[in-house]
Amino acid sequence: MSITYCYKPNISTNDLIFTKIHEPSPIIFCNNTVNPNFSVTNNGIETIDSIIFTLILNGELLETSTWYGNLNVGDTLNHSLTSFTITEIDSIENELLIKATVPHWDEIDVYNNSMVQRFSIHKQIEAPFIETFESNSFSTMHWKIINRDGEATWELSETNGLDNSYISAKVGMFNYEDIYQKTTY
Repeated sequence: MSITYCYKPNISTNDLIFTKIHEPSPIIFCNNTVNPNFSVTNNGIETIDSIIFTLILNGELLETSTWYGNLNVGDTLNHSLTSFTITEIDSIENELLIKATVPHWDEIDVYNNSMVQRFSIHKQIEAPFIETFESNSFSTMHWKIINRDGEATWELSETNGLDNSYISAKVGMFNYEDIYQKTTY
């Protein structure tokens, strides 16, 4: 008695591919409104007549909506979802997850049906901008220091180097031991 196994690697299946998030970009300037826009491609063998999109921001569900239409095999859909607003508290780092599901498909590769975009919002400050640091605190001057590794980072120091300002911000870059050290403000 023998057992025969036949593997057919070229069996075509239905596959929806999340190809790109166009908006938001990684850095947003001067605007706290986000207009999610992205593309998905029908890489399957059947026309798609509906897609369910799920929008998740920082782990919280914002929206679930269904697109109806005809997305032929090989075609790409550029789609937008409802705009939302980011508060100043949320503006340090955000993670937007968008999922796409075709209701009546049983896909083999569901891992390419979603995409994540990490982004932050940078507020506009009128020029000329002069920072004196005389408050002796980064938080009162709207600085947000992110120093994940706890190594050398921004600090305030008495320098007496400028007229009408005796405190400056500095980073001791001369003692960075790791060339991949990164601190943002």
